[in-house]
Amino acid sequence: MAKVLVTGASGFLALHIIGQLLSEGYSVIGTVRSQSKIEKLMSQFKTKYPEAVANLQFEIVPDIQLEGVFDKLFIEHKDIDFVLHTASPFSFGLEGSFDDVYLKPAVNGTLNVLKSIKNFASQVKKVVITSSMAAIDNMGDHELIHTEDIWNPLEWEQVNHEQLAYVASKKYAEKSAWDFIKDNAQQINFKLVTITPPFIFGPQFFDEDASSSTLNTSANVINQLLKSSPDDTHLFDQPSLCAVDVRDVANFHVLSIKKENISNQRLFPIASRFTSQGILDIINANFKDLNIAKGDPENEASIPTPKFNNDKSIKAVGGYEFISLERQVVDSVNQILKQTSKL
Repeated sequence: MAKVLVTGASGFLALHIIGQLLSEGYSVIGTVRSQSKIEKLMSQFKTKYPEAVANLQFEIVPDIQLEGVFDKLFIEHKDIDFVLHTASPFSFGLEGSFDDVYLKPAVNGTLNVLKSIKNFASQVKKVVITSSMAAIDNMGDHELIHTEDIWNPLEWEQVNHEQLAYVASKKYAEKSAWDFIKDNAQQINFKLVTITPPFIFGPQFFDEDASSSTLNTSANVINQLLKSSPDDTHLFDQPSLCAVDVRDVANFHVLSIKKENISNQRLFPIASRFTSQGILDIINANFKDLNIAKGDPENEASIPTPKFNNDKSIKAVGGYEFISLERQVVDSVNQILKQTSKL
């Protein structure tokens, strides 16, 4: 039984990854920041996976920025075969400088994992890092076709607000990983894969988590639209980006360790364009009893969104059909309505 380390195990995406790994017979170690997180997650997984939970354990990593913070984990667990590094900030409104809140956690957290593997875990076969389409997106260029080979041109010196700080940090973190592979090619045994999803929609892994008043940043787009005023008729043109379902992104992580041909490359799981107006349209079409905004459906198609082509990624995983935006939204809304009705 192969053993997989998943960092940032309490995250929206990480929970789906862990669930899929357990379902497929993997043994999993997840990292979290506190004992209280361990107790909550073990209770939830025991309920959902009463048999497979014997193959799940958690370790506390309080701050991924700290030098050597992963050393003890790799020294004690010499049987880790694969590492899925999902831990990185994606929440706006955090306090502190952009360097401290975004750049350092993303870059140092990534490098700390890689350094510890190099020094103490030569048995690790592959490392998969969750990056973001933010590392690809040439923001504002709606004619460029974004692919696995494109990089965001933003430099840290240009960062002057929180959104740019997040976008730049994702690029710098991913580039630091590729630079590490290049600089240490003779001293490491593992292969690297980075995964660059856009906005991630879809249901929470544990249904009860959908009752939270504030969900993770991507999923909260849908949550906020459910709270919109029925009198609002403006065109909901923000955000207007690209989307993918959390279940597909989790699957891409698992496929990355299952398929030997996926090696030292970027994967770009992406399903469709989306706009807030388009999501509103889907909600109103499928939940006619909800009294929320209608916006301006007739002009939704006029809203510019990034263009993309991820044929290379689809070929790498052996062909793939992504969950549609409509299903992403409908499954999310159904879960939110069901859970909030219990409150």
